[in-house]
Amino acid sequence: MNNRKIDDVFRENVARYGRLIVNHLSILVKLTGIHGSINEAMVNAASRLLSDLEPFLGEQGELNLKMVEGSFFVEDVRVKSSLSDVDNFEFLAGEFKKRKIGVLTFRAPLQSDDLIYLAYSVKGGVEASEIQSLLESKLTKGISIGGPLFFEKKDSLDMSDTRAVATRLYTIGLSAVKEIDSSARTGKPINVRKVKRVVHAIVDNILKDETYLLGFTTLKNFENYLYNHLINTTILSIAIAKRINLPRNQLSKLGIAAIFHDIGKAEIPLSILNKPSEFSVRELELITRHPVEGVKALIRTKDLSDLSIISMLVSFEHHLNYDNTGYPELPKKRTPNIFSRIIGIADYYDALTSGKIYGRIAYSPENALKFMHEKSGSFFDPALMKIFVSMLSDSHRV
Repeated sequence: MNNRKIDDVFRENVARYGRLIVNHLSILVKLTGIHGSINEAMVNAASRLLSDLEPFLGEQGELNLKMVEGSFFVEDVRVKSSLSDVDNFEFLAGEFKKRKIGVLTFRAPLQSDDLIYLAYSVKGGVEASEIQSLLESKLTKGISIGGPLFFEKKDSLDMSDTRAVATRLYTIGLSAVKEIDSSARTGKPINVRKVKRVVHAIVDNILKDETYLLGFTTLKNFENYLYNHLINTTILSIAIAKRINLPRNQLSKLGIAAIFHDIGKAEIPLSILNKPSEFSVRELELITRHPVEGVKALIRTKDLSDLSIISMLVSFEHHLNYDNTGYPELPKKRTPNIFSRIIGIADYYDALTSGKIYGRIAYSPENALKFMHEKSGSFFDPALMKIFVSMLSDSHRV
């Protein structure tokens, strides 16, 4: 009964303030094209927008403004426009679409200056990740930007149905990683933007309710092991990082690095990767080269952004082990990057429970966690391993 009352109050607030939020944000972005510097009109528009957001931030501490198929949602409640709002709604939707923005997250405490920086960043940015970087350069911590929430209109998805959204996301994710692997094997350019859209949507779903996506990671497909493995590792990695309170934009970067962590396996014939029996010595040599081959593949994308560089680092380090006893061998010990340590745990767990490698024995979730816990401090970062065990113990009720 109490939950129903809260839902009703929230919907009433969306009906009252939702269209004002979209209108005033639209006006603020428009003003950046009229005025070259901050002036009274912009300050007033930012103050009005902040006032519209406060009823939500005061209650929830955080608010997500989303755009799906050109429609705006406050969390999962659709914002309805009146005839007088149409121009502002269409303008803002156009700016979001042009810059591939799907989610704006506002967090308390939020200042008017943050909203002005947001407007300039939206107007000056090329796409969501670059706009996020512009905001970070201004030390704006109360706002995060995520990529498009892309669902086909024919799906007729109810965005409040977390299970249906998660199911669709997992299917889209499998299609995306299959396309990445195919592109890498044939030397075609990888559609990085599509990868970003998939990961941004996964992050949004996990932040809202990770239950269903985590549940999908228990489904194993021996014949399509590589594709399931990439998506499962991504989901598990983001869920771990959520528990150490990484911000949304870092969760997205981690997710993209996880998608690409095994891209070096594109150099290995699928007949070997899908081989039902034990690997030969030569085949094992090929497999242990995939971290370095992954770095080479990512270099060939000719996109030396910070995202590409962190993906290269993760590709190189994800089998290194916490104590450097893994591969590739290094002349000098080093502590793997935090992304590599997170993805290394997720990667190992999914491999253990798949039965595809590590002796071809499919470990139960309980036995996999026990096995990995014994290697805490050697193979795995002990603090992250503790978080991972707790996370999956709750999820799988082991």
